[in-house]
Amino acid sequence: MSVIVENSSAVAIAVAIRGVRNGKGMSQLAWKMFSAVWKAQTPGISIDELEDCAGGAANLHLGWFCNEVAKKLGDDKPGDFALADRSFDKNGRLMLNPKLAVIQAMALLSTPEGRETVRRHLGR
Repeated sequence: MSVIVENSSAVAIAVAIRGVRNGKGMSQLAWKMFSAVWKAQTPGISIDELEDCAGGAANLHLGWFCNEVAKKLGDDKPGDFALADRSFDKNGRLMLNPKLAVIQAMALLSTPEGRETVRRHLGR
């Protein structure tokens, strides 16, 4: 568990997400999977559900994205999927549930007003 992510504000996380999303190496696939986790209307989403769009590489893409965001927040050793709480369903599938501040950060990034707030924090 990343204490740094747990203690970061939604704005700080949104700024980090935007920085990783706009940086080199950010794949649209990782963003699509991260958005799917955030938008899931269930208690969580399984990695298995993401594999279809990832061609079997969901762990790599989503794990990389979460780790890069956590690093931007100052965590030099983030765990796998540092932006989400992990659990296993009754079938043993890994389930991801985004942390509350991450959900709030994604909500910021989904509105023009929120994106403007993030731009101001980025100094643009």
